[in-house]
Amino acid sequence: MLWLLRYPRPPYKCIHDQGGEFIGEAFQAKLATWGIHDGGTTSKNATANAICEQMHLTVANILRTRYNNAAPNFQVAVEEIKRALAACNHAMRCAVSTALMNNTPGETVFHCDMLLNIPVIVDLLSMQQKRQ
Repeated sequence: MLWLLRYPRPPYKCIHDQGGEFIGEAFQAKLATWGIHDGGTTSKNATANAICEQMHLTVANILRTRYNNAAPNFQVAVEEIKRALAACNHAMRCAVSTALMNNTPGETVFHCDMLLNIPVIVDLLSMQQKRQ
């Protein structure tokens, strides 16, 4: 839920896969506290599943390529994991998606380029029509 402190509240809902950390009571309580609707994906929502699966693949690839060896101690391991997840966040927000009509997820959600501080206009209606 750290992203709620860094970025604006999602306008509609929080979309997530059906992993235990997202359907658990603590996560659902946080969403309710912030007034955010729950939007779990299903096998019928191929686009949302593709984005979630790509996110998991990105995290796995970054962790696998950076950390082949065991960290010397717990504190170092925690810091390294934090750096790796920050790199994953950046990679995912800046990756162009054909499902989002060649926009990045960050541009679509925040209407701002993730590398340069410039506004981006995303045509959500034509994106929706393309999916139909």
